[in-house]
Amino acid sequence: MLRNVFLKTLRDARGAVLAWGIGLAILAAAIVYVFSTIRDDASLKSLDAVVQRLSPIIRAFIGSEDIPSVTTFDGFMRIEFLNSLPLLLSIFAIVEGTAAVALEEERRSIDLLMAQPIRRWRVVVEKYAALVVAAYAIAALAGLGMVAATRFVVVEPPWYRMMLATTQAVPPALVVGGLALLGSCALRRRRSAIIVAAVFLAASFFLNVLAQIAELIRPWRKLSIFYGYGASRPLSGELIPGYTWWLLLAAVVLVVLAVFAFGRKELAV
Repeated sequence: MLRNVFLKTLRDARGAVLAWGIGLAILAAAIVYVFSTIRDDASLKSLDAVVQRLSPIIRAFIGSEDIPSVTTFDGFMRIEFLNSLPLLLSIFAIVEGTAAVALEEERRSIDLLMAQPIRRWRVVVEKYAALVVAAYAIAALAGLGMVAATRFVVVEPPWYRMMLATTQAVPPALVVGGLALLGSCALRRRRSAIIVAAVFLAASFFLNVLAQIAELIRPWRKLSIFYGYGASRPLSGELIPGYTWWLLLAAVVLVVLAVFAFGRKELAV
């Protein structure tokens, strides 16, 4: 098992994947249930009127300046769940990405790993591949929670769009995970790698928010990893596929840099 870094990493992360996945699935199901109980209530229409009258900066913070009506399933799920999903998955990616090498060094277990006949590039690539599978597994569980809850509620989107809505939140997290992995490979301490990835995540989040209300930086909004997901409506079938490909390309570049950094790193054993 130790020679297969991919499977070992997945095995070590299975508890976190189940905890995150089941937790998000329960949350998604609960929000669907709440929507089903108030969808025909006058209070939901009152809430929608309040949301539509919110100031631009508050609307940007809760997801997008163009918020669909919360009286619809699409609008309600976006505000209550989907808009937060890329950020939550990115936090998971930071935790797992920074643990790839830096945590192994801090635990003094990196020497046991490198004593095996495994090339350094394989260690990096297989650990990142495990992160990708873990992130998509969490997103899929969240989507299944939404789908399962809608078996008892009549809603407009078909099940595959609900699954698409959660899995489309993964690419931004893969970029953050790639940066976290790069920090883990290039820096000596895991805390330093966490800080670098967290600062990038915060900067990208606030760029996406502030660019919606400040004309001066509005053209730069597309540089945020959250732009594509926030500007699309996967539950309605409206996607920006080109942006997803750019995110995946950025993630690949970061992994290549991580391979290079780990290959030149003097390991603390």
